[in-house]
Amino acid sequence: MGHAFDEIYRVLKPGGYAVDIRPFRPAGTGSCRSGRPQITCIGNQCNTSVGALQQKADDFRYADRLLASRLRPKDQLQLLVHQTFYVAWYCRSFEVFDHFVSTEWQSLTLGQVDRHRIQAMTRQDSSIQIRIDMPVQMNVMQRIS
Repeated sequence: MGHAFDEIYRVLKPGGYAVDIRPFRPAGTGSCRSGRPQITCIGNQCNTSVGALQQKADDFRYADRLLASRLRPKDQLQLLVHQTFYVAWYCRSFEVFDHFVSTEWQSLTLGQVDRHRIQAMTRQDSSIQIRIDMPVQMNVMQRIS
């Protein structure tokens, strides 16, 4: 992330804008499930929350500290907008979900209890889809010097 901030400063002219979009892990959530990507099984009858993906918060804290260090009044960038929201990812089966997490989101892991719960639900009803709600943050910045 540090290299990205250097590149933003290098390629932007004064007054230019940059948008930083990345996963969001609120400070203070520690190992709380509320700060993690949430997993929901969606079936014909109802939606059932079945768990959360685990992730290391250290990487997120590092990027947040870098951003904060670049946004001081005497520095290079001014934060114009900070917004958080969720992006939903859908998987049509447990196999697709498992493959996606292991190949695309290697920094995330699924606990054994949650894994067994999702597998049991998808075995009972093959029409169930798995939705992952990923917390995301967007920062819009402007180069000031």
